[in-house]
Amino acid sequence: MKLKVTEPPECAHCGEIMCRYDLPPASFSDGLGWGTGFLWMCANDDCPIFQKGFEHTISNYGQTSSLRSIVEPDTGNESVIPAFSTIDEHFEKFKKIRDEMRNE
Repeated sequence: MKLKVTEPPECAHCGEIMCRYDLPPASFSDGLGWGTGFLWMCANDDCPIFQKGFEHTISNYGQTSSLRSIVEPDTGNESVIPAFSTIDEHFEKFKKIRDEMRNE
């Protein structure tokens, strides 16, 4: 496979150098495969995508997770990937939103 992005790129949202995130093996037909063995991923917890992602996924999907910016090394496509957290603050936001939805 020929890679379009061979060196760690800068995150388009915060400017930090992305890290290599090795993907677990997955069958291409299961819908989980990217067609590459790794992704470039922003690991900066202060990145706006990660910071704002909690509110987005909690409000829109009822999930206590966030997002991290990624770049696919074979195509150069930019996207996001779910990122999970056990930080109590984020679980409290989820519980509050969930309870408000149940009371409507």
